[in-house]
Amino acid sequence: MVRRYHWASIKLKSFVEEPHTGIISAHREKVVIDMTSMKSEEARKACVELVTHDFKKLRRLHEAFSKSVQLRLTDLEEPDRKVELDMPSIKWVYLESLYKKQPRDFEELLSHRGVGIQTLRFLVFACIQLYQVYPSFEDPAVSFEEAYRLAGTLDDKWIYEVMDALKESSLEMFLKKVSYNRLCDLLYTVDS
Repeated sequence: MVRRYHWASIKLKSFVEEPHTGIISAHREKVVIDMTSMKSEEARKACVELVTHDFKKLRRLHEAFSKSVQLRLTDLEEPDRKVELDMPSIKWVYLESLYKKQPRDFEELLSHRGVGIQTLRFLVFACIQLYQVYPSFEDPAVSFEEAYRLAGTLDDKWIYEVMDALKESSLEMFLKKVSYNRLCDLLYTVDS
């Protein structure tokens, strides 16, 4: 699933660990692989470890699970972490070049040509299967409805961060206007 959301990064310290100070979206998902969460630090390290040292294990794992249509993480030790993922198609040429490059950290891994959503989903699955290391599956976004409920309890700084994120986003002008209108409607209903 791909969704459109807006995020602000006023106090950016790292591009890979919680670069956003606020994410607002039309809706929240029950399960989202959030590799930017602080809770995912070990998973990020495990991904780098996999592509630099355990490349053969990655191939064997992919071959073992690529026969099934859907990957089920329901046989894991922790029952509260049951997640289903579709087995992504992997372009091994890119993973082999990544193995040869030997990235030092997760940011370097992400910036490598060919590393995208499918590769990351596979690496997350491999981290769980081979190392029992879990990323965060919590959705970091705040929905418009949640923002409405939270507006009275938080200081108003987040509003300006979201507005700045909208202004700086690469959205088409029409979508920016729609987003601004939704935000203004939200703020107007909170004030009245």
